[in-house]
Order: sequence, then structure tokens, then C-alpha cells
Amino acid sequence: GRFTPADTLQTARALWGYAVGLAAFSAVRVMVPAFYSLGLARIPVTISIASIGVTVVLYFVLMGPFQHAGLALATSLGSLMNFTVLAWMLRRRIGGLGGRALAASAVKILVAAALAGVLASAVADRIEKAVGMRSVPERLLVVGAGLAVGTFTYFIAARALRVRELLAISNRVRR
Repeated sequence: GRFTPADTLQTARALWGYAVGLAAFSAVRVMVPAFYSLGLARIPVTISIASIGVTVVLYFVLMGPFQHAGLALATSLGSLMNFTVLAWMLRRRIGGLGGRALAASAVKILVAAALAGVLASAVADRIEKAVGMRSVPERLLVVGAGLAVGTFTYFIAARALRVRELLAISNRVRR
């Protein structure tokens, strides 16, 4: 019962900082085994060490102006650097990685996610104003409605934008 609205805002600031690098962090987890399979284990290890160094420097640079959110942002930026250098090195070793197709898909996914987020937030805000958030059932209604609208909107928008990953998953589920 001691977590205040101000604490929630501070947590949100940190989450925004971490969100910046979430995709890069995930991509690194996928890329590193490619280097191992090519017998090039030293490359991701070396790049990782360099990324840690950059991250530490960024901690000191960003902690002052952004406090704890700066630490989260520094972690994300270090992860982005790690991903960028790994992608560049892997591309040099094996050729194209389908970057244009990935970028086009990422833009479509971002558009669908942004639309879903806006609508989910609008619905949750409307319901919160109508019923409040005093009790657990009211809170569940607000969060559940926002989540349902956001999920539905994302899938409709991704389908309309012909996000190929969604189409592939849909085909597998149908089979």
C-alpha cells in the first residue's frame, strides 16, 4: 500500500528507457548463435564487452539528467550498439540479412501497435472515468477492456497492413 502515483510515474519512466532497446536485446539473442554456428564465437564476445563499456560510460552521462530512467536508457543504447555491430559483422560474413523486408515489416508492426495502444488507452480512460478505479472489479474492467480493444485492434491492423509474420502464424494455426 505504499506505492504511490508518483512511484508509478517513476516506474513508467524507467520502462520507457528499457523499451527503447527491447527489440535490439531480443535480436542479439537470436544473432549470437549464428556466430557460434559459423565458428566465430570471439566476435559476439568482443562486441559484447565493448557494448558493456559503452553502457557504463552512458550510465554516467545519462544518470545525471535522467536519474534512474537514464540508467535504463543507457542499457537500451548499449544493447542497440551491440545489435548494430553484430548485424553489420554478420552481414559482412554471410551477405544480406533481408534488412529491407525486416524494416518494412517492423514499420507495419509499429503502426499496428501504435494504433492499438492509442485505442486501448482511449477505451481504458473512458471506462475509468465512467466507473472509476476504486475496487478490484473496476480496475479489472478498465485494464481488461483496454487490453481486449488493444489486442483486437492490433490483429485487425496487422492483417490490414499484411504483416507477413501474422499471416504465417494465422496459416499455421488454421492448419
